[in-house]
Amino acid sequence: MAGAGLSFPTRLATDNTGNVWLVNSSNSSVSQFNATGIPVVSTAYTHLNLNSPSDIALTLAGDVWISNQVSNSIERSIGGSTPPATCPSVPLASDTACVAAMVASSIGGFHGPARLAVDGAGTVWVANKLSATITAISSAGSALSPLAGYRSLDMLQPAAIAIDASGNVWIANLGSHTVTKFIGIAAPVKLPKQGQPVPL
Repeated sequence: MAGAGLSFPTRLATDNTGNVWLVNSSNSSVSQFNATGIPVVSTAYTHLNLNSPSDIALTLAGDVWISNQVSNSIERSIGGSTPPATCPSVPLASDTACVAAMVASSIGGFHGPARLAVDGAGTVWVANKLSATITAISSAGSALSPLAGYRSLDMLQPAAIAIDASGNVWIANLGSHTVTKFIGIAAPVKLPKQGQPVPL
């Protein structure tokens, strides 16, 4: 695949229609392709708050979540049909999705969001690299995690997050060379069937 503003893409995710979404680190943008590798739009989605986006995740409802570790923000696009919503540090009261997301960020231990994962209930789990915590944000954008986020003594610079079929949250810690497991705190994820890759 090429085009659609691809420039040093670092992370990708697929939606339930087969579209592929990628975040581009060098031009701070988001590219979208259909299942056959054709750009959905000719240029990448951009706006002022995208700042070296670090990860992207999609819910079964089609919501697109993007973490910006450099600008310490998260962004949400409801339904995935438009570019990610702008979520400034002080969002407009009328932008309820951004307000909910930013409130969740401030009360859920959100700091230096590096990686994202979505559980079976549509809850978005954020690995916060700078605060060594994880934050849970509901599909509606409200905080589900404690005030300071979820913590563990061995967590340091969490660099990856995943949720398994039992609802366990797994964290890979870059700084402590360990893996942390939070048992059963997420909604179980239905794992896909394994199959052979299909070339584009």
